[in-house]
Amino acid sequence: IPLYRDAIQLAPALSPAYTNLCHALKLLGEYADALQMCTEGYARAKDDRERAAALVNYGVAQYSGGGARYFRSAIAAWSKASSQDPANAAAHRYYAKAGVALGKLREAAEAEKLAWTVDPRPETVLALAHLATSTNASTGDAVGVDLLRSGFGDPAALDGFAESLQEFAAQATKEGSPADLAAIKQAEFVYLDYSKAEPERAR
Repeated sequence: IPLYRDAIQLAPALSPAYTNLCHALKLLGEYADALQMCTEGYARAKDDRERAAALVNYGVAQYSGGGARYFRSAIAAWSKASSQDPANAAAHRYYAKAGVALGKLREAAEAEKLAWTVDPRPETVLALAHLATSTNASTGDAVGVDLLRSGFGDPAALDGFAESLQEFAAQATKEGSPADLAAIKQAEFVYLDYSKAEPERAR
């Protein structure tokens, strides 16, 4: 924290210094100060990338400090961040978590897919697998196929998703995680269904 404060003194217009200080203060539970620093970071941002970073941290600090009563406000911050900087994977992931909490599973899956296209991490595959299972279970239809169709039109992206599913399945088997493995297997079925329905797009 002292280093971030020193950076602000040396370069008062440096937006990332305020945003990083916001994040650090949030971890210490100093939420009011954290929100102030994120606000300062947003005001000094020189581009959409810096504005989005400030918004993501603002939303996290707001929800962490205020709980459920600030949940929708935090969601608005993450939504705005994802619009301003579509390459900000954190904005998509936080928005997806919010969607799950609100029961908006389709919106959550769409956000996770955006995160996947920007930053294809294994945990995104697992999150999508759980969402495919939850969505299908709650609606009784093949929503998972629709989600793949709408979000993964690029065959290369589909191939990467399938490979990551296989890698994660092997890891879940090795670690003895039946819940994760079940979700991954469900996602594999969804992918296979999509592959059969759209062979020219899912090769």
